[in-house]
Amino acid sequence: MADYLVKAIALRGYRRTVDKLGASADDIFAETGIDDPEEKPEGWLAYTDFLRLMEAATAATRSPHFGLQLSEEQDADVLGVVGFTMQQATDLRAALVDLVRYYDHHSQGGRVTLVEDGGIASLSLNCRLSTTPSWPQSDLAAGVGLKLVRLLAGPGWKPLALYLAHAAPQNVRPYRHMFDCP
Repeated sequence: MADYLVKAIALRGYRRTVDKLGASADDIFAETGIDDPEEKPEGWLAYTDFLRLMEAATAATRSPHFGLQLSEEQDADVLGVVGFTMQQATDLRAALVDLVRYYDHHSQGGRVTLVEDGGIASLSLNCRLSTTPSWPQSDLAAGVGLKLVRLLAGPGWKPLALYLAHAAPQNVRPYRHMFDCP
């Protein structure tokens, strides 16, 4: 596939987050030549454009935590039918298996994997492109994933650890605050 696609709703809250952080979403759309995905949330967006918008917002806002901040604007609904299917599952494990099985119906550019070992589950999202993993995309996926598991397992659930595909930022407080784990 020459270019993978992602549902435009994956960027819900993008304009609000960019503008709240002191940059202009309109300027980013003009500079990248990409239309505002929030105008057609059920449409598809080229995955490379999704990554470009995430990187452009991170640079324009000068916020290395842009992905985390965007995740605060999102919930399970951004996964559309995938999120709905997960919420109908009989238990958390079945919901995560559904996420792995149906994630392509939300994004073709990422691949979700679930590994279970000794009663501990590890969930990961990997980019199907041969490019370096996108820092803001990793953070967005982790933040939305946390909300999703808390929706399914209860608000008190917290991960044992968080592993990201990028180096630790200078300021790890936003991660510790959101995930409450090492």
